Amino acid sequence: MCLRGCQYSLEQKILRLGLEPWNQLCRRFEVLIGEFQCWRSNIDTLTLGCYLESHNLRQSMETLTHNHSMIVVDAICRDMNTLSSCTIEEYTKFCGHVTRMLLVRLFQSSRKSIIGMLKVKWPVLPDECSQLVQFYEEEQLALSFSPPSTSLKNLYFNIILFYLAIIYFSYQ
Repeated sequence: MCLRGCQYSLEQKILRLGLEPWNQLCRRFEVLIGEFQCWRSNIDTLTLGCYLESHNLRQSMETLTHNHSMIVVDAICRDMNTLSSCTIEEYTKFCGHVTRMLLVRLFQSSRKSIIGMLKVKWPVLPDECSQLVQFYEEEQLALSFSPPSTSLKNLYFNIILFYLAIIYFSYQ
């Protein structure tokens, strides 16, 4: 991995955190490939199902680029939790339990990465950021028995936008 050759910096830490959700996907690549057909068949419905939740998260992230208040950080965590739950439920309706487990793992990994990035700038985060999503707690047992990850265009866009915002803040 090219980051190993770089001198340690906050930017390197942020990039490493950002790679973890992708590592989750790679570790479950064979299972992921098996879900593509369902996602392709239902992409319009799946994209529209959580559009508002995705939009709200993007808005919160954009607000964070010029307003570094804890209220905005709290909104990001809340919107991230809401989008996670909505996406998991929508995809599960159309594509079933395997997709559900892939998404739960992906969202858990993404949430952990984003919280880690936020802590680079704000060591103490609002309560909304530290509370586990009830949905994840309910799925934890099932995950422990699942085989060892979603080409979610909106999720990736949101995560990449968020990573860029965190890198931007580290220079301020």
